[in-house]
Amino acid sequence: MSILEHRYASLVSTSVGTDAGLTALGDALRRDFDCDRVSIYLREKRGDFVSIYAEGLTNMTLAVKSGEGIVGKCIALRTPVISNHAPYDPDALCRVRDNFSGYATSSLLAAPIPGLLGRALGAVQLVNKNIGFFTPHDVDRLRHAARGMRRIARLVAPPYVNLWKPNPHSRQTNENYNPPEIQRVAH
Repeated sequence: MSILEHRYASLVSTSVGTDAGLTALGDALRRDFDCDRVSIYLREKRGDFVSIYAEGLTNMTLAVKSGEGIVGKCIALRTPVISNHAPYDPDALCRVRDNFSGYATSSLLAAPIPGLLGRALGAVQLVNKNIGFFTPHDVDRLRHAARGMRRIARLVAPPYVNLWKPNPHSRQTNENYNPPEIQRVAH
């Protein structure tokens, strides 16, 4: 077990069962990978992967199927997936979410959280590297961190919903976003 894998295994087992546990996990991932936001997904019974933690998306729970988007692709391939030009990546689903939230996604890195026999229990996604791009070194490190998060599915009870709550002292909120008016087209 690598140092990073052990660190995240300890973090998950000691804090995820508490109210602030997912926030602590998100903070650690953001700090360790120097990124702006973090999302964590878990597999539901019907096979979709639902966000239990998606920073910046107040009152919004995300769901993807295996193979869908960067998260779904990493799950289907059973390996981390990197997209340093997300707005132009046909596999990235960020354009729709960014339009809703007012956020601008530029880079993504996702890794499956492995279960038994390599089947994914979920995935962790890092959004927007703060300086530069995600690197192969980040990919390797996130793979180890995701392995350390294996027990998270035992500590978060379904049905899964986004448990992220905005911090009034953080820039990670979409509460000030005013969506454009919907133009109705007469037929």
